[in-house]
Amino acid sequence: MRPILLALLAAVLTGCGTPAAAPQASSAPPTTSKSVWKGTSVKEPPPVTETPLKLGAYAKDPCEVIKKDWLEDFGLSRLGTSKNDNGKVRCWWDPLDKERGTAIEVVFLHNRSGLFPLYQRPVDDFKYFRPGTISGYPSVEATGKTVADNVCATHVVTAEFEGFTVYATVLDPKADEYSNPCTASNEAAAAVIERLKAPR
Repeated sequence: MRPILLALLAAVLTGCGTPAAAPQASSAPPTTSKSVWKGTSVKEPPPVTETPLKLGAYAKDPCEVIKKDWLEDFGLSRLGTSKNDNGKVRCWWDPLDKERGTAIEVVFLHNRSGLFPLYQRPVDDFKYFRPGTISGYPSVEATGKTVADNVCATHVVTAEFEGFTVYATVLDPKADEYSNPCTASNEAAAAVIERLKAPR
């Protein structure tokens, strides 16, 4: 699964093409912290209004950021594979069923930029750009134009300039989620938030 998920990450960061849908304007008040990022869009991500959640406690062991019980229920290996690429912390879990399962990867936002880079890129960089919330925290479903239809990235901010991205790859072409993989990435994102809320 790792090559597919790494390819997705590269596509999200460098995506190009014509979008399926333009992002909707947010009615939330703009955040005031924007000193670093200067993009082509005037839109800004909404601020975090829930209790801020930090990921630092999981930086050395990112595979603990989802509870084992949830991984088991989702059909994933309880033991993920973690990696730290120059400060970019990630963990991915392969499905137990290699043909009909769904692979999940979680990447911590490492550049202390939150969702700003996504909002400040031209909308035609993306196949789709769908702002929303996960468990009350600002999120965006967004992938590059060339990303396969069975892959989705859900980006979530949990504190000012902190958050994570969940990538889901649905392997079974007959599964309903194959053409809507964001269902899986959103579920995994909610599981991450649940874990962050729990004492450690």
